[in-house]
Amino acid sequence: MSQSTSTAALDAALAVLQGRKDHWARLAVRDKMAVLVAVRSNLRRAAAKWIDLSARAKQLDPASPWVGEEWITGPWALAAGINGYLRTLDLLSRGRLPAFKRIRTRANGQ
Repeated sequence: MSQSTSTAALDAALAVLQGRKDHWARLAVRDKMAVLVAVRSNLRRAAAKWIDLSARAKQLDPASPWVGEEWITGPWALAAGINGYLRTLDLLSRGRLPAFKRIRTRANGQ
């Protein structure tokens, strides 16, 4: 795949996401949770290929310890984010708010 093809594919995928943002915003909490669980399941199946492609693109030796950084900043970070979203959505589905460690108001009211 050429650079322009992969850029075009990425642009197309981002356009689909942009077009579906309102649909996502209106989804019921339980439906959002189902989507996130499916994404996490797909991540489990795709993670090794993701790391392989990333390491090759960076010309990393597959045995290099730097490949570990690819795991940490890629699939593991995404999985951790998904798990956090799922915890928050679970609380919301039970009528509870997540516990915030510190909430403050800025001088401009935000």
